[in-house]
Amino acid sequence: MLRKISFRSPNVVNGMRRSYPVRAWGGTVFNSEKSGRMMLISGWPAAVPRLHCAKFPTAMRTFLHTLLLVSIITVSPAFAEEKPAPAPVKTEQATKDIAAGIQIVDARTPDEWSEGYIKGAKLVTYPDDFAAKAAKAVDPEKPVLVYCRSGGRSAKAAQLLRDAGFKDVRDLAGGIIAWEKDGKPVVKPAAEEKAGK
Repeated sequence: MLRKISFRSPNVVNGMRRSYPVRAWGGTVFNSEKSGRMMLISGWPAAVPRLHCAKFPTAMRTFLHTLLLVSIITVSPAFAEEKPAPAPVKTEQATKDIAAGIQIVDARTPDEWSEGYIKGAKLVTYPDDFAAKAAKAVDPEKPVLVYCRSGGRSAKAAQLLRDAGFKDVRDLAGGIIAWEKDGKPVVKPAAEEKAGK
């Protein structure tokens, strides 16, 4: 970006040094902020000298280095504390986890729930205040398996639980679609109600 500076005397150019003597008594100078160089465009005796901006004073340089260092130190822990996304578990591993007594959270809507769910699952709709509701439905200190229809919502929901302080959160890869595709059992709410009567 060029900035126009006009001056009357080449000997007074606010803290800039000349690379060689200027033969102009007055004229217009353009300042390039990127390179720190200036070029005389019009002078009464035609001369085109280059003027270089003075370097930052030591105090300013020290201040800028300190500011940069403090910024790095302040921002680095924020990225270091970011927890990685829970790895999705395949259907076979989820079956073993369920047999071992893992808690199950269904992150789908009530309409999706009515189509069928994994036995033992608790319905906690994502994203409706998901972490707080899940903390009431299951124990945050024990392992939790989260699933949804196809795996998209449950991945986000599992990350929310991890960020909320849940110790061990697992996400069912492919959701209930993959679960049913692999021939795993699904409970239908209507069938469960009939069996209870």
